[in-house]
Amino acid sequence: MKTDDLLLAACALLALYVVTRPPTNAASGSIAEARRTGANTGVSEIFDVGGQPFSNGWHYYTDGRSVSPDGSLYQGGTMIYKGLL
Repeated sequence: MKTDDLLLAACALLALYVVTRPPTNAASGSIAEARRTGANTGVSEIFDVGGQPFSNGWHYYTDGRSVSPDGSLYQGGTMIYKGLL
């Protein structure tokens, strides 16, 4: 085989791999599930006793971060990022 043929075959195999591989969070079933369980980051969301997000609109995470209803990000009570609302 010529070098061009080998390069073409390698590119075709790479393209086939990229198209057919499972998504990185396939084990958790969905992106939302990965966010909830912290499958990719080791951080998960803290829910109320009923397993639902808190009714005050805040989201709390196991790494000490929290997100306010307007989208502001807090770490240990200090605002890190101001939300857009």
